[in-house]
Amino acid sequence: MAYPKWLIAISFNLQRLQIIMQSRPRLIVIAAVFIIATMCICSSSCFYLRHRRNVAEAKASVLQENLAAMRIAIKQYTEGKKQAPTSLNELVEGGYLSTIPTDPLTGSKTTWLLDRESQPPSDARGPGIINVRSGAGGNDPDGTSYSKY
Repeated sequence: MAYPKWLIAISFNLQRLQIIMQSRPRLIVIAAVFIIATMCICSSSCFYLRHRRNVAEAKASVLQENLAAMRIAIKQYTEGKKQAPTSLNELVEGGYLSTIPTDPLTGSKTTWLLDRESQPPSDARGPGIINVRSGAGGNDPDGTSYSKY
C-alpha cells in the first residue's frame, strides 16, 4: 500500500522534530557552559586589572613616603650642618636616615635622581643635594610622571 505524499512529509518532519528535540538539551548545556566560561574569564580579567592598579597605587604611595622622608632629612641636615649634604650616604652617616630607602618602582637604592645646588657656598665640599626624585620612568595610575613627585 502506498502512503499519500502528505502523510510521508508529516512523518519525515516529525522524525526531524524528534531529532532536534533530543539534541536540544545538549545545545542548552553547551550554551550554558559557554556563558559561564565567558563570565568567569571577564570577571577574572577585571580582578586582574584591579589588582594591577592597586599594586601600582601602593608603589606610588610608598614612593611618596620615601621621598618625603628623604626631603625632610635633607632639610634637617642642611639646617643642622649649615650646608647641604653631597650624598644620600651623608644623611645615613649623620643619623638623619636609618638607611637609604629603596625606590619601590625600580627596586634599587641607587636610582634616585639628585637635584643639586646651582652655586654651592664657597666653603662647601661641592654642590649639595637640595631635592631628590625617583629615577623610574613612566606615570602613576593617575597619569602623573613619577619623576614629578
